[in-house]
Amino acid sequence: MTSGKCEASQQKIDAIIMGGHCTSDSAGETKDYENQLYCNLSPTPRWPLYHYTDVDSALSILQTNELWATDAMYLNDANELTNGEKIMREVFIELLAGAESDGEREALTKVIEEYPKRCPSAVQHHYFVSLSEKDDSLSQWRAYGGNGMGYSLGISDLPLIPRHWPDTIGREIGVQIVKCIYDHRCFREIVLEDLNNVISRARKIARSSTVFRWTEFVPNAVLHVAHTRVPALKDSGFREEAEWRLVVTIDGETRPVDFRATKRGLTPFVKIRANEPESLIQLERFVVGPGQDKHLGFRSARLLVSQLGYDRSIVKLSSLPYRPH
Repeated sequence: MTSGKCEASQQKIDAIIMGGHCTSDSAGETKDYENQLYCNLSPTPRWPLYHYTDVDSALSILQTNELWATDAMYLNDANELTNGEKIMREVFIELLAGAESDGEREALTKVIEEYPKRCPSAVQHHYFVSLSEKDDSLSQWRAYGGNGMGYSLGISDLPLIPRHWPDTIGREIGVQIVKCIYDHRCFREIVLEDLNNVISRARKIARSSTVFRWTEFVPNAVLHVAHTRVPALKDSGFREEAEWRLVVTIDGETRPVDFRATKRGLTPFVKIRANEPESLIQLERFVVGPGQDKHLGFRSARLLVSQLGYDRSIVKLSSLPYRPH
């Protein structure tokens, strides 16, 4: 069991992120084993979530109904993925030490041996769209919202973005949303609990099946946990941002991506759009930054959202007293 002192663990990451569940089909046919081993770790956020952005980007998002997901290596902490991967490997070694059968030991040994080549950063490129539970955060206005001159877009849902969206060359792009974890100890407790659940279900299947093979099914289920959880880890210095991430994963380097100029130079990103080009992003709130003239900012925002087909009532003013330098 996880420690009661860990905030994330107190809620068991909202019951494995608010409503996640594990399948419980009976064993019997080989094709059912993966369904039984995989746990649904996908979160269900409490909408709306807020995307802080400057004026130009806000206009682009609303006019094109696209969100730009930035390459994770070009964000604030390029070590986020590798830090999570290091913790995952430590947990794999701990599980191996507690293995109860030869099959279990073989499967976990295989995971540890293959992990350097199959860990998230080795086999996929990750692109993030940052969202926050907070609609009016001064630190985020300064860092992401055009130094208070931009907007906070309150997105009420993302039903138009499928979990798998075919790309331009026929491969698939994986899309998931994760709640950031800001404490390494909590992250470790969470993934240990996830993986213990996988191992427990595998032991149950193995006891009732004569054809179940640990090395055939368990490694993929274990790596699924790694690929889902690792993108959620973030440095504790950013805890106040209360971030959720829309994570886009692309296998390989062959898919065309876009580029833009940032303070880190040429920065790769991908555009995420709705299946239906004419559909609007679901906005519940459009917060005008604290650096704008309150009267003019409010007036222009209402005109903009009305012209684009939204209700004017979604426009709100920041309540923060802030003058950009």
